[in-house]
Amino acid sequence: MNNDVGWEVFLSGKGRTARTHYSERRTCCLCGCPVVNGTASRLCRRCKPSKKFTTRGESVGHKELKRRARQFLVSLGCVDISEEYHVGRLRVDVLGFLGGKRVAVECGGSAKKKLVGLRGRVYRLYILPYGALEPVHWDVATEICKLCGNEV
Repeated sequence: MNNDVGWEVFLSGKGRTARTHYSERRTCCLCGCPVVNGTASRLCRRCKPSKKFTTRGESVGHKELKRRARQFLVSLGCVDISEEYHVGRLRVDVLGFLGGKRVAVECGGSAKKKLVGLRGRVYRLYILPYGALEPVHWDVATEICKLCGNEV
């Protein structure tokens, strides 16, 4: 799309005041459509990726905890071990099956609401805090830090 033609079409339906305010004429760097939201990304609303589906990269420490959790589940005798497994609407860091029952390990910290929600859906729930070598069994009476996973 030609940038000038795109702006002409865009501004044709606007009033005189609106046309005055759009004097900067920024265009999307991907498709060439007018960008009117004033963001620094220089992308229009159609080309801008949705924040709902973007994920942040995991830290090296969290990946190491997942590796330890996987080793722990193997030592218990679990089969079919997977990472980022969805149990209903909740996502578990590492989950394995032991005799047909789910055994989950949450790495690092986690919100108590999530842990309580997982309690009825998994057979055993373990927490592997940052700095620990082995996971600990979690029950409702145990208070943990939602950032690091250590007991409070």
